[in-house]
Amino acid sequence: MTKSEQALEICEKILEGVELQTLSTSSILLLCLRVARLLNDTEALIWLQYENGGYPQTENGNIVSSAWQIAYENGRGSYNKDKQKTIFTGNK
Repeated sequence: MTKSEQALEICEKILEGVELQTLSTSSILLLCLRVARLLNDTEALIWLQYENGGYPQTENGNIVSSAWQIAYENGRGSYNKDKQKTIFTGNK
């Protein structure tokens, strides 16, 4: 079985798990990481690793700028009431 075929099989498992609600979010995330590895998708690997383990922060608690950009580009971004770009990290 090729890597592409393996990735497709895992994607089908992910979709089934989401649709039938049989996989936890963390399990889905780990499966997505596996797909990214199989497809040699470096950008997805970095993003998914941040999603899984947390976004790196500076000493004062701000998210490192390169990680912030990745989060924004992958759907964590929005605009706040002052019309400035912001991201949602789950941290308060």
